[in-house]
Amino acid sequence: METIPSGIASFLFTDIEGSTLIAQHYPDLCERLFSRHQAILESAITKNNGVIFLIAGDAFCAAFHSTSQAFQAALDAQQEMNSEPWDPAPIKVRMGIHTGAAQPNNPDNPMEGYNGYATLVLAQRVMSMGHGGQILLSNSSADLLKPHLPDAIQMRDMGEYRLKGLLNLERLWQVISPDLPTEFAPLRSIQITTNNLPIQLTSFVGREQEMQEIKKSLEKNRLVTLTGIGGTGKTRLSLQVAAEILDQYKDGVWFVELAPLSDPSLLARTVAEVLKIAEAPNLSIQDAIINTLKTRQSLLVLDNCEHLINACAAFVQNILRSCPQIRFLISSREGLAVSGEMIQVVSPLPLPALDRKNSLSSLYQTASVQLFIDRARSVLYDFTLEPQNADAVATICRRLDGIPLALELAAAKLKMIPVQKLSIMLEDRFRLLTKGLRTALPHQQTLRAMIDWSHDLLSEQERAVLRRLSIFAGGWTLEAAESICCGSYIESWEVLDLLGNLVDKSLVTCNCNSEIPRYFMLETLRQYSKEKLDLNSETGITQKNHGEFFLNLAETAEPQLTGNEQAKWYVVLELEHRNLQAAIEWSIISNNPEIAQRLCGALGRFWWVGGYMTEGRKWLKSALENREGVTKSTQAKALRWAGGLAWPQGDLVAAKIAFDECMILYRELEDIAGMANVLGNLGTVAQNQGDYTGAWDMFSQSLDLLRELGNKWGIANALNNLGNVAQEQGDIEKAQGLQEESLALREELDDLRGMGIALNNLGSIALEQNNLETARSYFSRSLGINFKISARMMLAYNLSGLAQVLADEEQLIPAAQLQGATTNLLEEMGASLESYEQGLYQKTAARLKKSMGDGSYLKAFETGKALPFEEIIDSALGRTELERG
Repeated sequence: METIPSGIASFLFTDIEGSTLIAQHYPDLCERLFSRHQAILESAITKNNGVIFLIAGDAFCAAFHSTSQAFQAALDAQQEMNSEPWDPAPIKVRMGIHTGAAQPNNPDNPMEGYNGYATLVLAQRVMSMGHGGQILLSNSSADLLKPHLPDAIQMRDMGEYRLKGLLNLERLWQVISPDLPTEFAPLRSIQITTNNLPIQLTSFVGREQEMQEIKKSLEKNRLVTLTGIGGTGKTRLSLQVAAEILDQYKDGVWFVELAPLSDPSLLARTVAEVLKIAEAPNLSIQDAIINTLKTRQSLLVLDNCEHLINACAAFVQNILRSCPQIRFLISSREGLAVSGEMIQVVSPLPLPALDRKNSLSSLYQTASVQLFIDRARSVLYDFTLEPQNADAVATICRRLDGIPLALELAAAKLKMIPVQKLSIMLEDRFRLLTKGLRTALPHQQTLRAMIDWSHDLLSEQERAVLRRLSIFAGGWTLEAAESICCGSYIESWEVLDLLGNLVDKSLVTCNCNSEIPRYFMLETLRQYSKEKLDLNSETGITQKNHGEFFLNLAETAEPQLTGNEQAKWYVVLELEHRNLQAAIEWSIISNNPEIAQRLCGALGRFWWVGGYMTEGRKWLKSALENREGVTKSTQAKALRWAGGLAWPQGDLVAAKIAFDECMILYRELEDIAGMANVLGNLGTVAQNQGDYTGAWDMFSQSLDLLRELGNKWGIANALNNLGNVAQEQGDIEKAQGLQEESLALREELDDLRGMGIALNNLGSIALEQNNLETARSYFSRSLGINFKISARMMLAYNLSGLAQVLADEEQLIPAAQLQGATTNLLEEMGASLESYEQGLYQKTAARLKKSMGDGSYLKAFETGKALPFEEIIDSALGRTELERG
């Protein structure tokens, strides 16, 4: 078979009726009987272009491209089973066919199973209704099969059934064939517990793990509350769970919709109407409910409780205290906060990874993508995920934060807008997603109405904090929120409680597992809240507070990036990366050149170490375009980093121009430390231009100035630079001494970044001395340090060095793989190795190509280039092994 069935596929589920009894009665013969049964099924399925993806005991699950193929496989198997001379006991197999949406977990291996809960469950339920020798079809399969039925075959309408765990009635059909039995006992219909669960008109997608967790919670707790932002599917999830546990409640499962209710005093009456409990003389309606439910075993599903939260809390508490066999499944945007409540947060559906290597298989396994595809097929039946639209679908799911309601509204637009264009138009999601189902609750008909419903329930102070939080990008800390959200009738000390309220109401999420708790808001909510910020004329002052806060953070972090806590501070800046970008953008747009250049100057080292050269150069170019009123010292620092980020990208001309201008400013300021640093930078430019005499002279001048000053960190840096020049000029002994002296100072200062540089250089020197074990040790130690502080530029040097070691050891394939990983990392940063190191890299590549052949080298190179970064680091550190040549 060329491809594994996916998208809309037909599924055949089978099992042997009475297999347990056969095994008990004929323990010595049952294996032979079951083996013959398996051979018949495998032959019929394979002959009809199907794939078996699960065998569990005597149960088979197979997928087909079409319903006709699944039907023919079932018919062929039943005909052969019926004519087989079974001895000593007949084998009778029941079969069920259903057609629906599902995707293989691995398109190359069907035995890894399928993803498509609703489709697979229905196929299993159809099969379980039948008897041995019977073939049943769901209504969707029957509709597809009818036009293609052979003349001798008919289908019998078996009527509608509510299958176990499914909300909707399903019409079943039996295959009638002249050479097969046609009369069977009534279908195995389950006893349906009294309930009022509404029939759903769309399939349930995803949430398998959440359903299992909720079921377990209901076994242990009498009150389970599903919380989460509006539109995440809390109602649908509660209905699906309720349907699957109907048979556990002998007195019924009852759904009470509270969204239309505005008067809290009518809550009990609304519940009584659903339960058909009449008022009694001299009793309140709540007491009448209690009297009725005292001896009942029921599940009450209360939906949309957030606007009646206090009334719901009191009502539920009273029922729980008085009615020992009553359980509640609640959906609300915040918990009831009553004794015994178990809260389960219903988050938006998982999103496609922000990864250019997303495959169709990984997208198919992502719940938000599954839902979008399923709903898209309700307006375009043949819609499928393919390479041409995969990026657009992934973008839609990410833009809409995986919110099911938003995805459903977006999918409905496909009847008018191509998916690629839709992904672009969703930049303005509130303007586009304005029309939902007329029959939906008002707050579920548009994306804006969904959020309005939650927003309108907030206090004025909570609304103010929510809109001010929209200024953050990529999350925030409590300290940042207290600094930026206070003012205009909110004190900084009040922000903690107000932020906590927003977390309780599912409008903000908190990652409390980290050392410093961090808060987040979905992008959809952030855009909504940003509109509110603009409407309240608070954008300007909030942006100013945000910019000044992150300027202070950047300038606080800057001196720490060379100290003994640098690893911690690199993590802090990485976490706040998007906020720092937003602060720079504000400072440039609002014409604050001093703040813009101070921010860029403070972040220069972070950009260099983290490999954000292209980003840093972009911001520096914009910031330096306006220097009016900017102090010379601020300009000089910005210019120094404009040059410092240019030379790793090979732009030596731009680097020298920036360093020369920087030197002029430092001389005017009589800033010796600044002059010393720029001399080192100019020396690096000269070194990369092949001017070793000029480079040695400038590095030496820099070293002399730093020893007046007693700047150990700068001295270590200058020694490192001189060591590099000595090595490139062939004086290996001098180079080693200078690098060892530099390393000693770095270790004294506990300067991790500097230690990583010195160790890498010593590894390079050991290579030239042909001391491979020493070189490997130095490179590995450097790699460990650089990985710890996310020094991506230095990691590229480490990987290149280790590739040289492996090449010298004749480990050709892993060496080529590491060269591929090095190139991938450099391309991601938009950077290149220094000229000397680049020369070594190219010599190693040439040697590998000669030994391996161009084709084998390229194959290994591309493999290394595509490997996940973490896997490359693990391999390079020896925690796992790269493929051996």
